[in-house]
Amino acid sequence: VQPDFEGIVRVVIEEGIKVVETAGRKPDTVIKALKSAGIIVIHKCVAVRHAQTAARVGADMISMDGFDCGGHPGEEDVGNWCLLAQAAKELKIPSSI
Repeated sequence: VQPDFEGIVRVVIEEGIKVVETAGRKPDTVIKALKSAGIIVIHKCVAVRHAQTAARVGADMISMDGFDCGGHPGEEDVGNWCLLAQAAKELKIPSSI
């Protein structure tokens, strides 16, 4: 059963939350809704290509989590030190908030 993302976003906006961390595939709907309410969005990613997508749809910041970061269920099996180096070369965010 999928979480009620629409309901969660609505409550976050109603409660005046200023910063939210998101994760998961296809973050565009959630990120766009949060950004339209003026909320800063940090998106957690396990691959640079996922981070690029999140940045393209409006994430303000990216949290990169490699395979060795506490059991994150990523599919890439890339260690954090390698992933962070790749992300630093390829990502252009955070932008000014």
